Amino acid sequence: PASGSKKTEDILTLAHQLSGSGETFGFPAISYAGKSLEDKMRQNDHAPISTEIKALILAIDRAIESNTTN
Repeated sequence: PASGSKKTEDILTLAHQLSGSGETFGFPAISYAGKSLEDKMRQNDHAPISTEIKALILAIDRAIESNTTN
């Protein structure tokens, strides 16, 4: 990861976990967004990750919304 800080490591771990589990539970958009964030962080080029984080939050929000309206 870019900085190697504890927070960065935690975000990378969560992105990896969501990448692996989203589709398992019927939410492929979460897996895709988690994978995108994980990949971006592993590039180690200090590029901003806000776009990937926003996409992941949106995918989670949509999953929650779809699950509560069914």
